[in-house]
Formats: sequence, C-alpha cells, structure tokens
Amino acid sequence: PVCRWRNPCLYRKAAAVTGLMEERAKVGSLALLHNMKKLAVAALALLLISCSPSEKDSSIDIALMQEPPTLDVQVNSSISGKMIAVGNIFEKLVNLDEDGDIACSLASSYSLSEDGRSLEFTLRDDVVFHDGSVLDAEDAAASLNRWLRVYPAARDAAGSGTFSADGPKVRIESDSSLLMLLMMMASSPQCAAIMPSEALSEDNDYSLSENIGTGPYRISEWYPGDYIELERFGDYHERDASGPAVLRYIFVPDGTTRRLGLESGL
Repeated sequence: PVCRWRNPCLYRKAAAVTGLMEERAKVGSLALLHNMKKLAVAALALLLISCSPSEKDSSIDIALMQEPPTLDVQVNSSISGKMIAVGNIFEKLVNLDEDGDIACSLASSYSLSEDGRSLEFTLRDDVVFHDGSVLDAEDAAASLNRWLRVYPAARDAAGSGTFSADGPKVRIESDSSLLMLLMMMASSPQCAAIMPSEALSEDNDYSLSENIGTGPYRISEWYPGDYIELERFGDYHERDASGPAVLRYIFVPDGTTRRLGLESGL
C-alpha cells in the first residue's frame, strides 16, 4: 500500500527509477527489464541510507497512468483504484500478513469452526469512520453482504451463508466450508471493504453515496481527470501510525511526461 511509503525523498527517487524502468521496458527485451529491476533494488538500498525521515506535515505526489472509474473497491478491481483506496481509505476485517497468514485488522479476533462451516469475527471497539460514526457489527455485516452480491466468486465461496450481526460480532454459517471465503476476505481482486451501512444504496448495489472508510486517509479533493488528494484522518484507530499528511494522486497517462515530472521535481 502507498501509505507504507513514509519518506518523500525515498518515494520520489524510487518512482523516478521505476518510471525509467517503464520506458526501457517498452523498447527493451525481458532481459533488460530484469536488469533494470536489479538496478532499482540497488538504487533503493542506497536511497534508504541517503534520505532523511519524512515529517508529519509532508506531502507526496504520486503520478498514476490511469484514473480509476470509481473508488468503490468492492466492485472495481482496477490497479489504480486499489492503489489509492485499499489500506488508505478502506480497510477490511482481516488482511494477509507478510508471511501470507490471516491477520486481524478491523476485527480483534476471528474463529473458524472445526468443520469450517461457521466463521465468526469480533470487532474492535475503537474504530470510527471518516464521517465520525462508530463502526459496529451492522455496518460490517451490511458491507460484507453487499460484497457477496457484487462479487460472484465470493458468493460461490460463501455457499448458502450470509453475514449477520450479533452484538460486537459478525458471523456467517454455511452448508459448505468457509475457509476459501476467509482467504478471499483477506485478499481478493474485489476488496471486502467495510463501509458505513448508511453509505450503501438500498436499491442499487453498484452505487455508493460516499467513499467513507476507516483508513488512515480520507478524500479531501477529487478533480476528475486531474488528481485525487487524500489527507490524514486524525481519528484513525492506530494512533501511532506514521506517514505524510497528504497523498496526492495525479493522473498522467503518458510515461515520458511522468518521468520528466519526477526528474524536474514537479
């Protein structure tokens, strides 16, 4: 996720390297691309040593080739949409950790029955949405049931089950194993993002009234065809989370323009 880039100096120089790789890849061979990747790794190692830490009031400009048609990552699986929204704006109950294991995020714990047909999540009690409302099990259940409706692969993995709220818990029971569903909730092309139930349309599953999540960033500006700007969310539940104050995603389709902009500092 972009929010892991915590050093503007490192990010801009790393992006310049990857931009150069992109241009070379268009005219070069696979062998050249492989060599460029090696060069990027070496460059990043040097940059880690040479750059100073970012400040809390810093900002990062990120040039993207494509503007996502929507930031509704439950229905949109575009790379640009996920890069901007997943982990920044929206979060899930569970994620995959660096070892590929299930790790809790908005859930404080989860359990899967021995036969795999019952899955239960206990929610954290300190999470608020960007609109100030408190995350509860009704929000999580409504979000996940919508995800089942708009994502056929998840619907198949859930079998006969649907999500329901029970106090601080969300559970689903099915006539088949839910192990694959658990993995898909942690990592899938269409994200199992948690949203306030009020933002979900009652008559159109493919429409959101607002892009409201629980992540460390919220949308501050969006000028279609130009850029999307995210600002840090002051009430984010991970109080010690670090990162720049502003992430600005600028849409620049031409690779040469992106590279020249990075090299010139624009």
